[in-house]
This record gives sequence, C-alpha cells and structure tokens, in this order.
Amino acid sequence: MSGLELERSRKLCEKSKKIQAGGTGSTQRLKVITVDGTTIYMERGKGSKIYDVDGNEYIDYYLDYGPLINGHAHPAIVEAIKKQLEKGTMYGINNELELTLCEKLIKHVPCAEMVGFHSSGSEAVHTAIRLARAYTGKTKIIKFEGHYHGWFDDINISAFSPPRGPEESPEPVLAAPLCQPKSVLENIIVLPWNNEEVLEKTLKKQGKEVAGVIMEPIELGHGILPKEGYMKAVRELTEKYNVLLIFDEVKTMFRVGLGGAQGYLKVTPDLFVCSKAMGGGLPISAYGGKKEVVELISQGKVPAMGTYNANPLSLAGAIANIEVLEKDGGKAYKHMYRVGERLMKGIREIFEELNVKAIVKGLPCQFVTCFTEMSADEINNYRAWSKAMASAPERGEKFRVELLHRGVFNSYPDWHLSTVHSDSDVEKTLKAVEDSLKAI
Repeated sequence: MSGLELERSRKLCEKSKKIQAGGTGSTQRLKVITVDGTTIYMERGKGSKIYDVDGNEYIDYYLDYGPLINGHAHPAIVEAIKKQLEKGTMYGINNELELTLCEKLIKHVPCAEMVGFHSSGSEAVHTAIRLARAYTGKTKIIKFEGHYHGWFDDINISAFSPPRGPEESPEPVLAAPLCQPKSVLENIIVLPWNNEEVLEKTLKKQGKEVAGVIMEPIELGHGILPKEGYMKAVRELTEKYNVLLIFDEVKTMFRVGLGGAQGYLKVTPDLFVCSKAMGGGLPISAYGGKKEVVELISQGKVPAMGTYNANPLSLAGAIANIEVLEKDGGKAYKHMYRVGERLMKGIREIFEELNVKAIVKGLPCQFVTCFTEMSADEINNYRAWSKAMASAPERGEKFRVELLHRGVFNSYPDWHLSTVHSDSDVEKTLKAVEDSLKAI
C-alpha cells in the first residue's frame, strides 16, 4: 500500500481544533475526510481529480456529496463565473440571470410552473413546507423514515438516526435531542417509505390535518428506488385527501437527469426543491411547482427571504452548468451513465471473484456499496438499509481508508459519478477496489 503523506494536513487539523467550531466547515464532512484522526485538507480540484495540501491526487467520487456533476473547475462554469465576477458579486436587487434560470427550470422540471431561489437545500425545503401549509390551511407534514430534508429543527427528524418503534408506525427521532425542542414533533408524522397501505391508512385517519407529504423520490444515498406502482399510488392518495406532494430533489435534480426523479419516474408532484447538481459547485437552491401554490409568495402570504438569494455569481455558474448538461441532446449524461454502469459492474464482479459478501445498488449516476449478507433486492426501505449497514461498519470504514491510500476518494457507502469521469478513471478505481479488499 502506498502511504499518504499528510504532514501539512496534520498541522492544519491541529490548528483547526483550537479555533474552528467542530474542526470543519460542516460536521457531516468529518466521517469522509479523516484518516487516523487527521482531517485531510484539500487545495484544488480539476476534472475528476481532487488534490490535497500535501500534493496527494485522488479520483473524486465524493464530489462535494453530489453538486459537482460536471467535475471540478469545468471550463464553461469557470468562464461564466469570471465574466460575472467582473460585473459584481452581489446586487441585492433583481438581475436578469434570475429569469434565465427560472426559464431553464420551467423547461426541464415537469411540475415547475413558477420557481424561486435560496442558497441551500434546507432553506428551500423550509419554504416548500410553508407553502404547503399556507395553501391547504393545514399544519401536519408526513415525512418518511430515513429521508433527509435538511438540518432545520422542524424537519431534521428520523433521518440518519437508528430506527425506533414498529416498522409500520415508526417513532419520530430528533436528530439532535440536546438542542431540538420536542415541540417540533407535534406537526410531523413519520411513516415507512415504499408502503402505500400505511400511507393510505394514515391519510384516511389524519388527512384533514395533513398539509403535505415530503419525500426523496429516489433514495440515492441508500441506492433505493420506489417499488413498482408506489409513486403512482402516492400521487393518487395525496390528490384524494387534498394534500400537497413535495419532492425533495436536492440530490436527484440534474443528477438523475435534466428532469430529475420526477422526469425519471414519470410522476409529477405539486412542489419540488432542488440544489446540489443544479449549481454545479455554487451555493444555490430552488423551489417551485404549481403556480397557484407558489404565487402565494407573490401575493405576500408566504415570505421567502434571504440576503444571498439569487446572487448573480451562483446564477451564472448554475446556468453554465445546466447548459453543459443540455448540450448535444444530453451527451454528457449518456457518458456518465455508461461510465457509471461500467464501474458498478466492475465492483460487483470483484466482490464475486474475491467472495466478498457485499452489494452494489442504485443508479449509475450515484450508487452505493455495502458489506452485508443481505441481497440488494431485500433492501427497499430505511429499516432494511440500516440493518445492512450495521453488518460490518468497521469493514466499510477500513475500505474507505484503503481506497484513499490508493488515490480513490469516496464516502462509504456512496459513489458519485460526474460527466468527466473517464474509462481510465474506472480502470484505476477497479484496481484500487481489488487491492483494498485484499488488504482488509
């Protein structure tokens, strides 16, 4: 194994512990950028590669947990940002780029008739929930066990936490009970995903109180797609009980395709939110949907504020990013899916050849690997996923670190693909996967 030289990272890590809250810009990052207690500091990225402050090169399958759909420092995106930078970074007043990006979203997103912007996915979710409550006059929100919708108090519930209670009626779990008030649970109903019978039973009983049903329409982080017929049933049930259907497409929009999960699944929600791959590396999010719902903001009935909303730098980068994805009839997507399929197939074959009990599951644009005795078909909700992940967590961590030592950067169990990953990247990655598995 080729060892990592992390001397500079080690010094920066020690400094950060003394002056930076959590020792990182986001506490979620620590589990993927730490080796033997040292946080790796990155210096630059280019294409499918990322480089740390000690000069180590990695093929990047982390991609900032999804936003870098076109890789690092894509020339078209960099050029668009440079041009805008010369004109100013912020106006705090309307700019024409807002309308350009609105038009692109309305063109590609099936449910988008009117849209708006924020800076993060959490903010966009917050606005979508407010819209649902204002439009329906009801207060409760149904969310699903294992689905993450941001870190705000009133929705960061039963996301990454170990499941509690019966599978058909999960116990709501606060993500941070020391700082989240229990009162936020009053308006949240947690249900198991991929179970239309439980949803129907709940709406029949409490539909008059429920403003919206929010979900990740594809659980990319768990490699789970909805069962056949499930999304159609959800759409019919929400319409029947006058409940708005909200798709949290922070991960899926522009990663799965230009139309996101709703385009992929052919099911149209009332509202959507997106972020990550839309911005291509810039801090921006969007919300939108039916005009009759979203125009409550125009009418002044629902606030949607934020100093950095629709800032021109992020807009310019997002527009350029989408134009790369649109080019030549989606040629970039075709390449990404082909390379991703090859990588998935190769990892699966290595597992089989080495007799490693593990699965490869998901879509070629983003998939997961997991050390487990369970089969991929058995895992169709968060309960099953949690059971699979609990099988060998130490092995998963060792696998991540061994890959890092061999120049492959990912976040176990996730693998994110970009439109600039190459066949050569796949060949090197598969060699690293084989050698890492042999090492552990």
